[in-house]
Amino acid sequence: MELNEYTSILRQRIKTLKISFWDIGMDLREIQEKGVYKQGYGSMKDYITENVDMSYDHALKMIAVTKGYSRTVAATVDFTKLYLLLQVPEAKREELIEIVKEEGMSRENLSKEVKGLKHSAGKQPHYSNDPNEHILKLKRQFESLIQVKEGLQEAIERWITAASQFNDTELNELIKIAKKLLEGM
Repeated sequence: MELNEYTSILRQRIKTLKISFWDIGMDLREIQEKGVYKQGYGSMKDYITENVDMSYDHALKMIAVTKGYSRTVAATVDFTKLYLLLQVPEAKREELIEIVKEEGMSRENLSKEVKGLKHSAGKQPHYSNDPNEHILKLKRQFESLIQVKEGLQEAIERWITAASQFNDTELNELIKIAKKLLEGM
């Protein structure tokens, strides 16, 4: 077999490995979110420690990556790099993902870049048992939800305008529902 054939095989296997990391994280996430671990264990940590060949902290990192990225993105960037990028504001994160993909940025350089961004934008909380970090995260999530709500309101208003141009009984009922949604917002 030629070197280029080995290289092709290795690249495919690495891509498969990256997807497997994401899939494992998603399985762990579902076990956690659905509370399935309670069928025999007092906590998710107990379940992981006794059944999964990895540390609890590593399992939490894998879960975090599934919350932050799609399976498609996970197939193109190393797990550890994706986890590092979770510390960066979302707007900058996508830009860095592209740089990592195109330029093959090393973990060391990415780590330096992330640290620089964290210092310039204020410290982003990472997974921790510290309630203050969770409170900060929840506050940021709320701010994001407000932005989503405002965007949704605008989208509903545009939809109502477009739908109002037609004289259709079913559409008229949907317009009423949409208007009630807007009232509730």
